[in-house]
Amino acid sequence: MPYEVARLVGVDPKQIGQWARYGYIRSSQSERPRVYSHQDIVEAIVVHDLLENYGVRHKAIREVIESIGQPDEYGSWPLSHAVLEIEQGKANSKGKKRAGLVLREGKDRFDFKKKAWQKVEHRSLEPLVQQAKTDLARGGWVARQMPGLKHIEVDPDRLSGRPTIRGRRPSAESVADLAQTKEGRAVLKDDYDLEVAEIRDAQKWWEAVSKYAA
Repeated sequence: MPYEVARLVGVDPKQIGQWARYGYIRSSQSERPRVYSHQDIVEAIVVHDLLENYGVRHKAIREVIESIGQPDEYGSWPLSHAVLEIEQGKANSKGKKRAGLVLREGKDRFDFKKKAWQKVEHRSLEPLVQQAKTDLARGGWVARQMPGLKHIEVDPDRLSGRPTIRGRRPSAESVADLAQTKEGRAVLKDDYDLEVAEIRDAQKWWEAVSKYAA
């Protein structure tokens, strides 16, 4: 469901649908309701990272994905599988830098106006992809702001990829919900054999992600 994906990616649910419609990410099932695979969510986290932390424009992401060509060449997830790099642009009048994406390894760019080779700052996308995978496994986008979060896990082979308590079956959402009452906390400890630290992590995670899909 879009709201579950939004919590993991750290954006509004409407944003997820827009990204899928405009081709920034894909959904494994394109018919409504859209269904997103584990790898689709990794790509969405990369898109969020590019937009928020690297100044890459929506247009630049879409253009490079469209220029890659047929899906068979790089699979269904071009941001993860193609050799892409961030090309850092110059700062504008407000001091904000805009960046693009290039399908190549770092090389100088020829400036036709100045008729000279120009040094261009490149940064590989691979670390962003690996970071996205690590973050998703720990609970999604919010996990990078919560280094102490140890007991949340997203495993595509467990509970259909929904966040759970690490190594356990209960979903993080259900644990956080039960933990709101004294009786619920007793159930979690006695019936589910959960530790206090596991319950607290579920509460912290749920509080952090709830703002993305209220």
